[in-house]
Amino acid sequence: MSSSPASRSRPALPLFDTPERYGSVSIALHWLAALGMIGLLITGYAFMVLPRGSIKGAVLTLHDAGGYLTLILAFAHIAWRPFNPFPALSAGAAWENTLARLVHWLLLAFLIVLPLSGWFAHSTGRNPPMFLNLFEVPRMPGASAEYHRPSEQVHALLSHVFLVVFAAHVLGGLKRQFVNRDGTIARMMGLDRPEG
Repeated sequence: MSSSPASRSRPALPLFDTPERYGSVSIALHWLAALGMIGLLITGYAFMVLPRGSIKGAVLTLHDAGGYLTLILAFAHIAWRPFNPFPALSAGAAWENTLARLVHWLLLAFLIVLPLSGWFAHSTGRNPPMFLNLFEVPRMPGASAEYHRPSEQVHALLSHVFLVVFAAHVLGGLKRQFVNRDGTIARMMGLDRPEG
């Protein structure tokens, strides 16, 4: 007796990527990194426009903590890739797939560089870096007061460039999902598994 459609279920999502689809670890790392960087963008830009006061200080505290956590996540993300290469991209124009891969690697680079630049900028201040005012974070080597303003400017510039790359990534994913109809977003959400 064949099972009814209602009784069918998707097979368990594999831990590792396969040539056809992403595994559960890659999917989790992707969305955690996305949430982390979105949070950093929101708190970072909010800090820039808020007037001096307790709210501005609280936003900076959250921004710094998010940066340290995102940096840890970034190292996990980078460490995962050599042992678990990206699955093949969906069929598409060569230039489009090349650009997609370039954006992927740029985003991974920003996951490291952007939090590190923020850590360095904070290390140049009078007060030591803190994690949620719970414990002190070591200052980065070479960080001194003379680099405070330049390091803040570099961090802000990197955040603007990251926003452009991030937007390109999102728009590219939406284009492939809804124009090319290749299931790109479904793959990244683990929804491309065949029914059992």
